[in-house]
Amino acid sequence: EKVVIKKKKPFITLLGDSRNPPTFTGNDTAATLGGDGNPMRTYHSATVAINSHYFVAINIRFE
Repeated sequence: EKVVIKKKKPFITLLGDSRNPPTFTGNDTAATLGGDGNPMRTYHSATVAINSHYFVAINIRFE
């Protein structure tokens, strides 16, 4: 799954547990084939894409 927070959604905060923080993990690369059979390229290979203003992540891991 991919997480995309669009520009129209400002002031988003993700708050995780400090003792056991949640982890967003992905393994897509620019060469990974997308649904159309073509490589995703760098822009579309992101696991988490934050386009909004005032985004805050506390006690969250991104791998």
